[in-house]
Parts: sequence; structure tokens; C-alpha cells
Amino acid sequence: MIYSSYNYPYCPTNIICFTGDDISSNMIEQCFKIDENFFEEKYIYDREKVKKWIKKYSDLCFIFYDLKANKVIGYNFLVILSMQAYESYLRGEISYFTIGANQFVNDKNNVQGALLYLSSAYAPNLNISLMSKLVQNAMTDLIIGRRLDYNIVIKKYFLDAVCQFDEEYAKFMKLPFVKQTAYGSKIYAGDFNPRTFFPEAVNYDILNTIYNRN
Repeated sequence: MIYSSYNYPYCPTNIICFTGDDISSNMIEQCFKIDENFFEEKYIYDREKVKKWIKKYSDLCFIFYDLKANKVIGYNFLVILSMQAYESYLRGEISYFTIGANQFVNDKNNVQGALLYLSSAYAPNLNISLMSKLVQNAMTDLIIGRRLDYNIVIKKYFLDAVCQFDEEYAKFMKLPFVKQTAYGSKIYAGDFNPRTFFPEAVNYDILNTIYNRN
């Protein structure tokens, strides 16, 4: 299991990350509340579908919790798509709204995949540099776990930016812009490289080692 109830170094000590079995239904509901202020209504994902997926794939979800404020301040629900699904997404054959669990790659051995932020939202006025560190650590844990447990190798990384914060994060991470979608969002995508994407992650050295092994 990936780290649970974990405080990442270099981040405020009052912020911890919940994942896996430590995620409660109440935390998920708090995430949905953040969605209401974070996204335009047209981009709010089907909640019942997301709730079902988070419960089924709880180790793909990272919920950031502020101990001082006693509330959720943000979350990332990340999925690994098959390379076929990734190419279909870029061609517009599947989208933010139509993607399904049958396109996820979570438990298959010796395959390549593409990392996608399926749903992410944060409380207002959070510092993007701080959130970058939190997200880098969460994603590093996720990718290490998938590489060690299933030998899934991340080859691509992409973000379907449906809000201003998404676009700021894409630019902060220097993701190349690919195209605008029919529903008004912007897709940023590129080759995955641990050194490029996670230089501030606590477990970067572990990730770099497993990605350079035979």
C-alpha cells in the first residue's frame, strides 16, 4: 500500500496526505465541495462515478488535509491509461467526460501507460509551489507502487486543463501545450521523465533508480 496519513518533508507540518483505505466517505464529500468552487459547473465530473472509482481505486487518490483547519484542502485522483487510450484521448475519441475504468491500467504486468489527472481540485488561495511539492510526492509514491507491484512503466504524462489553476500548474511544470478540445479545455502532454517532473519529491532517488534498472 502507498503511504497513508503521511506528512511529506518540505511541506507544512500541518498538512498530511491520506490515501488508500484511510480515505473516508466524509473526505470524499469534502472534495466534492471544493469542486463546486474550483470548476465551472460544466466541468464538474459525475460524482457517483468518481465516488465509485475512488472507493475501488483508493490508492490512486491523494487527499490533502489541513490539521489546523481540520478540513480537506485539496485532492488528486490520478489514473494510468493504456497507451491506446492515451492516443485515443489526444485524437478526441474519448474525453474528460467519456473516459471509463476499462481504459485504466492498474494491475497488469509489464505494460506501458500514461499518467492522467482525472480529477483534481484545491481550496482557494493555495500556493501553487506548495501544491506542486505535495502533488510531486503523491505521484512519486503512486508511480513507485505501480512500477514495483505490477511493473507498469509510465511513458507519457498529460493534463486536460479545465480551469485556470490547471493551466497555471501545467505551465509551472513546463508541460507542452498540445491542443484545445471541443469542450473548451486545453491538453498539455509530453514524455514522462522522473527528473523533469519530480525534482522536489522526497522519493525521487527511489523513482529514478527503478526507472533506470533493467
